[in-house]
Amino acid sequence: MLVMVAALLSHPDTVRAQGTACRECGIALVDARPLGVAEGFPVDQARLSVAVTLDGRFVTTGIGPPGTVAVFDPDGRYQAAVGRVGGGPGEYLGPTRVIRGLAGQLLVIDPDQGRITVLSPTLQLVRTIPMTRRVDRLAESPVGLVGENFEEPGLFRIPDRGGWTAFGQPEGTRPAAREMTVSSVEHLWTARTDQYVLERWNPDGSVGVVVSRPVPWFPGPPGPVDLASKPAPPAMAGFLADSAANLWVLIAETRLPFQPPVVIRSDGRREIDLDLWLSRRDTRIEVIDSRRGTVLAEGRHRGLIWPTGTFPLVYSVRDPLNDPVVVVRRLVLATGGGRR
Repeated sequence: MLVMVAALLSHPDTVRAQGTACRECGIALVDARPLGVAEGFPVDQARLSVAVTLDGRFVTTGIGPPGTVAVFDPDGRYQAAVGRVGGGPGEYLGPTRVIRGLAGQLLVIDPDQGRITVLSPTLQLVRTIPMTRRVDRLAESPVGLVGENFEEPGLFRIPDRGGWTAFGQPEGTRPAAREMTVSSVEHLWTARTDQYVLERWNPDGSVGVVVSRPVPWFPGPPGPVDLASKPAPPAMAGFLADSAANLWVLIAETRLPFQPPVVIRSDGRREIDLDLWLSRRDTRIEVIDSRRGTVLAEGRHRGLIWPTGTFPLVYSVRDPLNDPVVVVRRLVLATGGGRR
């Protein structure tokens, strides 16, 4: 079941819709493009992100030489490293995420030196924005730059001069962590991580549309989980919005049957191995019509899949334990009569 709420002044209209996945529909991942295979670049999954330029190139963090942003052509061939290690303009210490802005600019988050670097669509340095608060998630929308950090949930706006101001957080309420995306019609959408709730924001910080999908499997039981003995609960991995107002939601789940991600070290100690844990996670993908509040299709795909921020492209890590390679693929909604 989906519940859609359209926020109109102080009297929101509530529409309840029964949403059932089409039995003849599915979600395919096609056109795999590995990035930088010939170079054999190491992959730092903790800092990995992929953005797409206006001309179809891939700009990444977590791949390639340390302290740089790597660029690959539309076929996945390595082109260049942008920047170098350092604290000067156009230099990086530890970039963790790159996103594409509304006008095709690229924004690179570098928490280690507390700033966001803005690159032109042709990857030339435009300016830097100082961060007075750590930024883990970032989106550029008609309301400007909106960020969030993992330790202190709650959205905030980031002016060009730096600093931050609260955004979209009613006084006296407890903030929730959110994933963010911007639709092709430039609406800012967020997905809460504590509930299956998708929100479209107005420029004044109020919520214009809420799509709620109450399901028993998300977000899972409350409280801490012992990863050595129990599967981790589902987690919101991100989502994309297409031009037809559909939201493609990516949710990470533990692969079943559950296998404890525990390794025995040389001294006999048993430890949880993060890479092993990541390699045993799969991704549930659901396509939701945000206008009608119905589920168009759903499917489960092996491995973790993340959005690039540009529909319909997503990325994953092939063979994450032995020989990790980042692969970009395209989402396709397949119906009984063919692909759409």
